[in-house]
Amino acid sequence: MKSRTGRKPRPRLVARFVAISWRDLAVTFGPILLVSVAAIWLAVRLIQPAPPNTLTMSAGPRGSTYWNAAQKYKEILARNKITLTVLESEGSLQNLHRV
Repeated sequence: MKSRTGRKPRPRLVARFVAISWRDLAVTFGPILLVSVAAIWLAVRLIQPAPPNTLTMSAGPRGSTYWNAAQKYKEILARNKITLTVLESEGSLQNLHRV
C-alpha cells in the first residue's frame, strides 16, 4: 500500500519481529540456554549443602545406659570428623525443654 507521497510506508517493529525465523532464534538463544542449563546442573551436582559437623545430644545422668550409648555415638561420629556434645539431663522433661 502506497501513501500519499507515493512511497511505501516503513515496516513496523512488529512486522520485523515476526520476520525473524525460528532458526535465527535457535542459533542465537540455543547456546545461551545450553550454557545456562549446564551451569545450573553443575551447581546442583557439585555444590551440595554440607551436613552439620557439630551435634548436641541430651542423654540421662552420667553412668546411665543413655549416657553410655551417647558416648558410643560420640566415638562413632568422631571417625567421620563430627563432634558430638553430650549434655547430662535429669530426665525426659528436661530433654523436652531442650528441644
